[in-house]
Amino acid sequence: MPPDEGAYTMLTHAVGSTNRGAIGLIVVDNKADLPPHRTILADGPSFNEAEMRGYIADATRVIAPFGIGTHPKDEAVVYGPETKEVKVSIIENSFSPKVVKVAPGTTVTWTNDDVFTYMAGEYAGINNVAGTSAPENRDGLVGPLLAHGESFSYTFDQEWTYDYTCTPHPYMKGRVIVEAPDDQLGTAGAAGKAALGPWVLPLIGLCLLLATASLVVRRKQS
Repeated sequence: MPPDEGAYTMLTHAVGSTNRGAIGLIVVDNKADLPPHRTILADGPSFNEAEMRGYIADATRVIAPFGIGTHPKDEAVVYGPETKEVKVSIIENSFSPKVVKVAPGTTVTWTNDDVFTYMAGEYAGINNVAGTSAPENRDGLVGPLLAHGESFSYTFDQEWTYDYTCTPHPYMKGRVIVEAPDDQLGTAGAAGKAALGPWVLPLIGLCLLLATASLVVRRKQS
């Protein structure tokens, strides 16, 4: 039953005690100008397929505030192979940045910067990182629950698109795209140059000098 008119009811997260999780507020006001009554469950209002098609057709773009929205809102932040560690902040019940693209061997560190204070100072914001996709030969990525200021790191050494979520807040979404650099040819050339050693260029110069001297001698003899 809803509270009496003018009353306020505070709701806490369904998982955990009142000192953690999401918080909501119900305000009862019979003078409020609202659309016709609808039943709203814990997972939000429900819409039929026709309604959803209409909403999508009218939308300029779709953005998930805590998940991965459409381009370009959540375009991947790209880091080159020279970057060995990438930091992702967990704040306001969201991952920031939500999508990163890194080279194999990069370590991603998530830090829980989420401290939610409400009215009298109720704390919430226990988060973690839990993978929802992984290569067939690997176990899923699961990090510990993180309180404010705590961190978790994972090194990605295999190419894949790793999607992940937060176990206490499954609406929070993130993604790590692991791809080798595109300039493989340049990398191979640099590796070959390093393998030849520092004596190669002087040797080539000496050969050119001898060839030039030989040509000069032949011209004089002719």
